[in-house]
Formats: sequence, structure tokens, C-alpha cells
Amino acid sequence: MRRPRIALGVSALLILGASAAWGYRTNGVKWPGGVAHLHLDSTNFPSGSARHRALTDAMADWNAVSGSEFVFTHDSRSDSGASDHSDRKSGVDLSNSVQPSALAVTHWSSSGGLLVGADVLFRSSVNWSTNTPLGASEQDLGSTARHEFGHVLGLDHSTLPCPETLMGAICGRAGEVRLIHPDDEAGVRSLYPGPSRSPTSLPAPRVDWQVSDAALSMSRARAGDRLTFTFRLQNGGNAGGERPPLRYLISVNRDLGPQDTLLLDVPTRGSTMATGAALIFTQTFRLPSSITPGSYWVGVIADPDDLDDELNELNGADATPLLVEGSPGVPSPSPSPSPSPS
Repeated sequence: MRRPRIALGVSALLILGASAAWGYRTNGVKWPGGVAHLHLDSTNFPSGSARHRALTDAMADWNAVSGSEFVFTHDSRSDSGASDHSDRKSGVDLSNSVQPSALAVTHWSSSGGLLVGADVLFRSSVNWSTNTPLGASEQDLGSTARHEFGHVLGLDHSTLPCPETLMGAICGRAGEVRLIHPDDEAGVRSLYPGPSRSPTSLPAPRVDWQVSDAALSMSRARAGDRLTFTFRLQNGGNAGGERPPLRYLISVNRDLGPQDTLLLDVPTRGSTMATGAALIFTQTFRLPSSITPGSYWVGVIADPDDLDDELNELNGADATPLLVEGSPGVPSPSPSPSPSPS
């Protein structure tokens, strides 16, 4: 598996006013397999709470659109990762960094026309509510979640006026509940045509090897220096699977692939990782004695030879920067190909 270059995008729901012109629009990208998995922050949206239900109900509304095969799935985490927009994950959280003119913002990233991550941040200072009926100064959390999740699945702002669409650009009026409209449904059908599915009727179970949190024991080194590399491997798929082979590389950029210098191959599989299971790996190796000074990326690819048919083939690698300085060191024997999960 090669880590392709990613593109970043952002969409926001603004407050008050009305949009003009006509019709739904898309961002030109969509989720592989028609599935987006969101990590809900368990502190601000605890399981069983009204706020948590508002988010899951918003996902269910999109899942229920007839003639679209798109499906949202989700879990809860103490750290949703929503503040890191390049980690190829999709988190949902509150934030004080959202601009005052917006209720919420969605940051998405894509590669080769496919979405690889999308983070939703709700402005923490807003008077969010799940009340029925709403107070005049209250913002309906479920309505804003439906809008932002529309961005997550690949819709841009519609050019229809707000009363005729959920995905209008400036529709965040206090005291109002906003629902999915025919224009929004047509948009998601255009991206994901096919029979409707539920999270429990997804395609054949598959693993999804998600690599993140790559880190080195030092940010500067010399040729021949010993480095300790750590990363997180999670099975984000809907089936368990044997731990995948791993390939450690050093590259001149973050896009890892066969063109890069091999540091270590671990071709053997490990014990079975259940759905949602995660491990922290630690591996020690030396830099090649022949490496020249310069800026590099050290990283790892899980399932580098695509032995597994994954839900998402674009999130199985991560890398961290390293500055190689002059005066090469002394090489040492090759490291043992046995990563150490902890």
C-alpha cells in the first residue's frame, strides 16, 4: 500500500441570512465503499446522552435516504482526533477555534478523488440544545450535525435558498429545526447511487489497517545513528484479522512507496486484532551509513503488499520528519525484524 498525497478542504455552516441560485453541489470526492466512520468525543458527547443521540440520529437520517448506498458508522473515544485534520481519521468534537461567524466547520482530506478523513468541530460557545421545542436563542444540535455530516459525506453548499435545502450556506438560524430536503437527497444519491443500506447490512466484513501517531525518539540524527520509532495500529474495519506485515521506510517526502529506502521489513503476520482493537508498536533500527544529510520522513506501511482487502486502502501508512545532519556515524548489524507492541 502506498500513501498517496492528500488534499485538504474545509466547509462551514454560517449564521443567519439566505443563499441564492439553484441546486445541490458536491466537493468532487467521496468515501471508498460508501462508508464513513466517525469518532465521537466521549467527553462532550457521552454515550447515552441527549447530545450523543442528536449526533447519531443525524447520521441515521442520512443513512435512511432511499436510493443511496452511503452509510455512517461511529464509535466513542476520549480523544476523537478531531483537531488533527491530516491524520486520515474522522472525529467529532466541540472547539473554541471555530470562527465566530460559524456554528460549526468540517475539515476534510482526500486523495485521488476519495475521502480519507473528515473532522467536524462545533463552536463550543454556542448555546447548543436538544430541547423540543427549541428556545428562541437555542441552536439545534441535531440540525447543525445533519448539515455538517452532509459535508462529511461529500456535499458542498447548495445554491438553493435555505428553506428548500439543509445544505444551504447561511442557514444557521436560532430556534429552528432543519431537516434533509429532496435537493439534499438528490445530492447524496448522485455520489452514492445504489440500494439503501443500514450499518448492520454493510458489504462482506473487511479489516481496515489504520496507522497513525508516528513518532521518533529524536528529530535530528546522523547516518548510522540508532533510532526508536513508534506508531499506533488500529483495526478500524468491521471484521477481525491477523496483524498485517509491516514495512519501515525512509523517504524524502511523506508519500511512502516502493521508491523509498527500506529500513526494515516485517513480513510475518501477528495475532488476530478484533474490530476496534489498537496497539502501540515500538521498533528500533539504525539509519543507513550511506544516507546523505537532508530532510527526510521515516514511516511505516501496514499491509504493504495489499494482502488484505480493506475497507479503506488509503489510511494504512504514517510518517514523521527527521533531519539528517553531517558526519556519518558507524553502521551496526541489521536489526531484528520483530516489532514490539506495547
